[in-house]
Amino acid sequence: MEARSSAGGSAAAAVQQVDPAERAEAERLAVADVVARQRSAGLDVVSDGEQTMTGFFAYIGERLSGFEPRPAASPWPRAPAGPP
Repeated sequence: MEARSSAGGSAAAAVQQVDPAERAEAERLAVADVVARQRSAGLDVVSDGEQTMTGFFAYIGERLSGFEPRPAASPWPRAPAGPP
């Protein structure tokens, strides 16, 4: 798995390989921490904050079958054909 990081500005993003086992352990610790904080704050309902979710669209592709990426459509409308 890749992790991208940028120092900001126009600096190029650095790509770093992340061991899946290390990531899973970091996620487990983060979830345990946030749940403990919520409990200590007295919340009746606690949540993991979806910390292990990679992002909505990536999550769908990772968890459900039948979805496939499509080429992105241009955000710019096509110019009319012919002379103005």
